[in-house]
Amino acid sequence: MAEEIVKIDKMEHSTSLRCVNQLTGRQQELYWQFVKTISRLEKEVIPCTVMTKRDWSAVFLAIALDFPEFFYWNQYEIKRVQQNEDGTVFSFEMSYHYNDRDLIRRKMNQMSAMAKDILEQIITRGMTETEMVRAVYDFLTLNLTYTNEKYQNGNSYPYASYTLETLLNRVGVCEGISVTFLYLLRQLQIECFGYASETHAWNVVKLGDLGDQHFFCDVTWDLRERENGRRYQYYMLTERQMRAKSHPDGDGVLFPGMRAYE
Repeated sequence: MAEEIVKIDKMEHSTSLRCVNQLTGRQQELYWQFVKTISRLEKEVIPCTVMTKRDWSAVFLAIALDFPEFFYWNQYEIKRVQQNEDGTVFSFEMSYHYNDRDLIRRKMNQMSAMAKDILEQIITRGMTETEMVRAVYDFLTLNLTYTNEKYQNGNSYPYASYTLETLLNRVGVCEGISVTFLYLLRQLQIECFGYASETHAWNVVKLGDLGDQHFFCDVTWDLRERENGRRYQYYMLTERQMRAKSHPDGDGVLFPGMRAYE
């Protein structure tokens, strides 16, 4: 059995994995099977239980939102899928942006070092969780750039723009920006979860110093507001406040059980 690139032992009980809890029991079995496959950079997968196209869409998105460390995995491309007549899947061949284990580890080390450097610059002793979230949010909204390259050239997004490589390149689409925010907050032991609709990705943050309340944060939309000279338009909002701003929350949300409460 191949060695894991990302260590996942004990992760099955982690409170930082929120999307998996929104899947059905059968989908959760598939989720953990694919997590282990991706962590080992394996390609061939025979699903451990019945799997439909809808299942793999939900499972793959949940993994991408829960595991920003899987930047080397291409969730949007499957090299080969074999299906039965009823549409259920009996074989996958996974696709990866990188296949070189040494290269992947070097990039992981780069990301870890950069995250550490950023946090050492912006986090000071004695900060509350709320203050730390604000510091990370400020850094990202001031230092990242949103790209719409796909719409300009008619092709798909550069893969780095929707993965954690956004942290290295400082350019990304909503998914890459969302996982970067999540990754930095997890380094601070702050619970942050990915959240997605059919067309967008953002985050929910749980803050212990505010009574474990949940709040929405959308770094991407505030990046775009920055261009208009406005800030904090989508920062630390309740569900009601997000809806009042015509945010896509609730419009095709793929994990509706993840809510931010008043």
